Amino acid sequence: MIKSRGVAILSTLLLATMACSTRAPSPVVCEPMDNWPETFDLSGSYTLALTATGGASAGSSIEGDLMLTMVDSPTEPAPGYRNAYLGTSTVDLSVVGALELGSLGSGDPTRPGVLVQVHDSDGARGVLLRFGSEANRTDQQRFDGGYTVLRVNSISENGFGGNWTSGVTRTDAEGSFCAVRK
Repeated sequence: MIKSRGVAILSTLLLATMACSTRAPSPVVCEPMDNWPETFDLSGSYTLALTATGGASAGSSIEGDLMLTMVDSPTEPAPGYRNAYLGTSTVDLSVVGALELGSLGSGDPTRPGVLVQVHDSDGARGVLLRFGSEANRTDQQRFDGGYTVLRVNSISENGFGGNWTSGVTRTDAEGSFCAVRK
């Protein structure tokens, strides 16, 4: 009995030591960016970090991968906007209370997991990232429904950042994000 108790204590100490020596990956630090270059290319691989500042999951954060590829022939879904990049992401939107409208990992160009729309007309510039293969279908014109959209406020050579919102008929969750180039 003493021998088995000693083994149990030794096993517990060994597991505790292993747990203490294991370090979690360091989180992405979203630093303020105030750049908006004249030209930019968002193609590439990023670590995407989202933080919820509003909604049921306020205060929570999540990280995942984001991969963007430039579209060969951009389409114009609305005047002044063009579908400029397609992509995928591994971020778990539910952690920050955002809606996942279909797969974020879809590489299908008619239903991409991530669709980047660039707006550049009449002196106004903007970049939107729309998440979810069902929200990004090109074979249907959506008039309503759920959304998770990231609005880019700044771009630098190391990445981009801004704010995000998600909901159905109103904003149910919101926050900030940054994408740091790998």
